[in-house]
Amino acid sequence: MAEARPLDPRVLAALPPALLARVVLRVGEVTFRVAEEGPIDATGAPAEARGAVYVAHAAELGPEVLGAWGDHFAARRLRSPFDQLARPTALEADGDRLPLAVGLIDAVTLDAVLAPRGWRRGAPDERLQVVRLVRAFGAGDPVGVLALAPGIGPRGGETRVTHAGFTSRASGEPPWRPLAEVPRRVRSEVAYDSSLVPA
Repeated sequence: MAEARPLDPRVLAALPPALLARVVLRVGEVTFRVAEEGPIDATGAPAEARGAVYVAHAAELGPEVLGAWGDHFAARRLRSPFDQLARPTALEADGDRLPLAVGLIDAVTLDAVLAPRGWRRGAPDERLQVVRLVRAFGAGDPVGVLALAPGIGPRGGETRVTHAGFTSRASGEPPWRPLAEVPRRVRSEVAYDSSLVPA
């Protein structure tokens, strides 16, 4: 979902209808889910869904469409198989850092929570401290960076995530990209990932 790439039609055809009925998809600006009678929009009306199909991202839907899908799912007691509609959408686009509020956490727990989401430790600095976690997104997207203070030493220990930044370098090192240049879905995924870290 973090990558802006269309679903492979063979994969889409192989997915169980019960799963597709609980996921908001999009073709261009048209959002829909697959019901027994075919693609329907948030009002329950038939939707014209021809073209490349993507998994819709909450940060790119806009408040009205997001609210309509939330109401649609609630009225039908449908639950998405993942937090699709619960991704952060109110995202600052000023400056080059995304402020985050994550409390002190031990390194083992931090790795256990974020590694399954694609985060890896950056290279240690001259003090042998890992001061950043790095996550690659899709081709052409910036690399997400979670800054750590204090860093994680050779023996582990506790640290806290202070903010997020985005760069073009796979190592996660500056220069930082302005937030306005970072796709909303990428900023949203980084904010969502940091919200998974226990406070």
